[in-house]
Amino acid sequence: LGQLADQYPLLRNSPLQIVALSVDGLGKQVSTFEDAEEVFRRLTLPFALGKATPELLDQLQRLNDMLFMAKRPLPLPCSFLLDHRGQLAAIYKGPVHASRLLDDLELLSANAEELIANSLERKGTWQFPPQGIYDQMFMEQVSELVRSQRVTEAIDILKELVKRSENDPLIQFQLAGLYLKTGDRERAERHYLRAVELRDDFVLARLNLADLLLQRRQLDEARQQYESVLRYESVADAHVKLGFIAAMGRDLAGAEQHFRRATEIEPKNSEYHGNLGKALLDQGKLSQANDELRLAVNSPHPPIAARLNLAWLLATADDASIRDGQLAVALATACAEESGFQEPVSLDRLAAAYAETGDYEKAIQLSEHAVTIARQSRPRTYWQPIADRGEQFRRHQPFRIQGVPTTSAERP
Repeated sequence: LGQLADQYPLLRNSPLQIVALSVDGLGKQVSTFEDAEEVFRRLTLPFALGKATPELLDQLQRLNDMLFMAKRPLPLPCSFLLDHRGQLAAIYKGPVHASRLLDDLELLSANAEELIANSLERKGTWQFPPQGIYDQMFMEQVSELVRSQRVTEAIDILKELVKRSENDPLIQFQLAGLYLKTGDRERAERHYLRAVELRDDFVLARLNLADLLLQRRQLDEARQQYESVLRYESVADAHVKLGFIAAMGRDLAGAEQHFRRATEIEPKNSEYHGNLGKALLDQGKLSQANDELRLAVNSPHPPIAARLNLAWLLATADDASIRDGQLAVALATACAEESGFQEPVSLDRLAAAYAETGDYEKAIQLSEHAVTIARQSRPRTYWQPIADRGEQFRRHQPFRIQGVPTTSAERP
């Protein structure tokens, strides 16, 4: 600092601004910032004085470690030259002369190759040319901020990166993911869309974009994105979502086709077997539905939807060879217990199961309870079929669903 103060007449008319950052009081040092201020006043230095923070020192050290294979602590003194945009142009380890600073100021408008060439003592040929480190450094910082739940700060950094690299699909994708964390689905959708515009085969970005469109019930747009995913990769989840879209449009055969393809890609996924079983059940293909739902229910982690659908099938199938009232009661009871007997669907399924066993008193009680709960928040179209089944139980009649004949060509 004293040497730079002596050389200050050389720098006075330059655009260079010098800020001396004190590291006193940080790390294992016993000195304080007040000590630094006293030295600064005594030397009458013509520079600004600031105080380094642990966060700044950590960033500078990480930057150094990314640039050099030898991971050594930054020395004192150590200086960093920033351009007018705040981007790093040079690192000086040890004292630096004013003439070197002036020479390097002239290089701030130079390209990366010129900057690198001027940093070398000897000329030569690179075996592996150095790459830019700004984006990598910022991405590491983004990861750290996300890990510490500072998502808004991470978004600010990525927004700056987008300004620098607006055609980088990965940055667009990561920014979309952070917006999704904050619940800003509109911005997330915008950046996912930009990511797939920049890279057509960006499968994960397309899946996330399609999921957002599906949640907003933009079914045609979501379908297009899922189908685009399948052009590049056989993704089971894309088939599952296309199956849901088909089912919402009452295209049950199409839903079955997609759900079956998902089980072929991931045969151990119980959710996928449950989805296929439901599509078969809705089409009246009761025997096939029984097979798929049992696969799902007998898995290590049986989905509750599959358990309820199997209970319904075992309680109501018109084919006596499929029905099993006791197993239906056991399955539906377990599901009802998980919701504290407050979920109308599980109560309705349990009522049908008890009716199949001949216990109509319990069936009526459960049906009435299901209707009471459903009427509090659901439309009449939801609870009226449950009430109608309850009336059927009062007449001591079990509920039955009709299966359709299955030809050999239709069997998987």
